[in-house]
Amino acid sequence: IFPALTDILINSAAAAVINIGLRIKTPLFVLSLTLQTKFVISDFKFNPYTETIMSTETIFTKIINREIPADIIYEDDTTLAFKDINPQAPFHVLIIPKKAIATINDINSENSHLVGNLYEVAAKLAKQFNFSDDGYRVVMNCNKHGGQTVYHIHLHMLAGKEMGWPPYQEAKKLKI
Repeated sequence: IFPALTDILINSAAAAVINIGLRIKTPLFVLSLTLQTKFVISDFKFNPYTETIMSTETIFTKIINREIPADIIYEDDTTLAFKDINPQAPFHVLIIPKKAIATINDINSENSHLVGNLYEVAAKLAKQFNFSDDGYRVVMNCNKHGGQTVYHIHLHMLAGKEMGWPPYQEAKKLKI
């Protein structure tokens, strides 16, 4: 007993159907089932930086749409800020644009104002949580070697302790 991919039908440039067939044969009967699933190709895009096809919906999209919970501390029309689930400092939040932009390499003249807004929100939060005078760090990672794990740009805001430099592990240093 094992499922087999029986066919993939591309209905148009926008959608595809995948059929998976399952056939169970016993001395008394034969049972055939076909599972059909349809997906919209526009829900996926090729990421040339990681050379993979990935869904345009990320965990951040689900947080924006309130499909999964997050400890949201700031929201306006274009930006959302919430506590990091794996904090690296006493205060660690992620500040994201509500519009999905995969990497820094995808910032352009049409969306760069959203990135500026991320920094404005960081300044507001620093004042609100009393970190503006002592200082804080903001970091945006880009692609695999930059440490990006969610392909929806986000600004890490870290505060509440003195930050060291360099911010990476000794083992990851590489001479260029």
